[in-house]
Amino acid sequence: MVNLPDASRVILVTVFLSLMLVFTEIGPHVMADDTLRPEIAAWGFDSAAASSGMPFIAWANVSDYESGVRNVTLVVWPGWENTTLFPLAFNGTLYTDIIPSLEADRVYTLKISAFDMANNSAESYSRTVDRRSSATTPIDPNKTAPVVITSSIIMMVAVSIVACIYDRRHGIGVSPR
Repeated sequence: MVNLPDASRVILVTVFLSLMLVFTEIGPHVMADDTLRPEIAAWGFDSAAASSGMPFIAWANVSDYESGVRNVTLVVWPGWENTTLFPLAFNGTLYTDIIPSLEADRVYTLKISAFDMANNSAESYSRTVDRRSSATTPIDPNKTAPVVITSSIIMMVAVSIVACIYDRRHGIGVSPR
């Protein structure tokens, strides 16, 4: 056996293990072989809380059987401003997080973005949250109905009187004798 100094042995072992990683199944090339993107099976959020301006829970069911999921993020885009990213944490079943309340007077687009360990990405379909205030004023029928009915009756009586006066002056509707 050849006697090598300790430093040379360490270098030789390091080179040997590095070559083993490159040429065996446990090497980093396994992730490079992963070309499939993560699967976003389902996702959602508490739309009632989000629309009313309350903090809300967002969740996503994401998997990647090749190299594993690296991260899952809720992407919130308020239309004309910068996008805000909220990383979701894995709770053993789903990726979830509590998202702070959305500002009023905006329409938000939300979607899920996911990356796997091989840097493949996937995006979900988008959903919207409308936080604009309603421009219509609700009409109270208890206040408006009496006014509408009364004014309609007065208008009907006035039109009937004018029609009768017009009929008598012009002789329309009177049979000849």
